[in-house]
Amino acid sequence: EKKCPLFYGWLVVIACFLVMGVSVGVVNNSNGVYVKPVCADMGFSRGAMGVNMTILSACQMIVALFGGKIFVRFDVRSIMRISSIALAVSYFSYSFVQSLPMYYALSVVLGFAMGGIAAMPLSILIGNWFRERRGFAIGVAFMGSGIGGMLFNALAGQLITTVGWRQTYRVLVIIAFCIPVPD
Repeated sequence: EKKCPLFYGWLVVIACFLVMGVSVGVVNNSNGVYVKPVCADMGFSRGAMGVNMTILSACQMIVALFGGKIFVRFDVRSIMRISSIALAVSYFSYSFVQSLPMYYALSVVLGFAMGGIAAMPLSILIGNWFRERRGFAIGVAFMGSGIGGMLFNALAGQLITTVGWRQTYRVLVIIAFCIPVPD
């Protein structure tokens, strides 16, 4: 029996990198490319669309505030799995939005889902595998958000010009949902 030369914790870091890339990279970092086309199509003001990011961030902060109690009481991986489903459903549902309140309601669900899949749970997972080099491992994993944002901003911008903003939400959620939650 051959032993894998790579410490399993680094595989967890790679998985977390991918989760950050497709969750934060798609949802938070690519949000700006939708503002102009959604506002033009739906008649929303840019300020009203800006509230959307505030809602997303506020919901993530609420999860962070209570995260200590949540992630101690419930299995982190289970929360992440449920959150990934909620993320996919709510992000996909953006493509069917007909009003600003509908957009905001989906942003609440999406914000809580982001809180349950990104920063805090991934830090916990990595912390379970690393005692030494924990900060480095978390830093590598969290680089996924920036790289994902860079890639998905370009992809979303291109897709919006070719297939429209509604279809772009649908395409990006397929990519986001294909990345498994680390085990």
